[in-house]
Amino acid sequence: MVLDLEIGAVLFIGKGKGGDALQSFRKRIQSKAKQIKAVTMDMSNAYSAWVREVLPETEIIYDHFHVIKLMNDRMDGLRRSTMNKLAEKQKKELKGKRFLLLRNQENLSCEAAYELKKLRFEF
Repeated sequence: MVLDLEIGAVLFIGKGKGGDALQSFRKRIQSKAKQIKAVTMDMSNAYSAWVREVLPETEIIYDHFHVIKLMNDRMDGLRRSTMNKLAEKQKKELKGKRFLLLRNQENLSCEAAYELKKLRFEF
């Protein structure tokens, strides 16, 4: 689905996934391609490749949800691999702290911020 975020209008709905679903839309925007300054999308490689090919001068902006999800997944993977390397005593100290590590620091209570500071110092 392609939307104009300024006016909220649906510009195109394609069938399928990836750049092939946008081929008929490509023909519709060909004359206005130079006017398009930015495109917001999820982190699909197929869509990114399509935009780079069809709109090479356009800035790609990945939506906040997918960027944060990717960061959280990577952070969680790092946390798990670190946990596997720790001694049992250290694992017990870290157990239950997953969301403390993933949460935005500015959203932490004073107690949670102190707990995070302790964790960083100990490990």
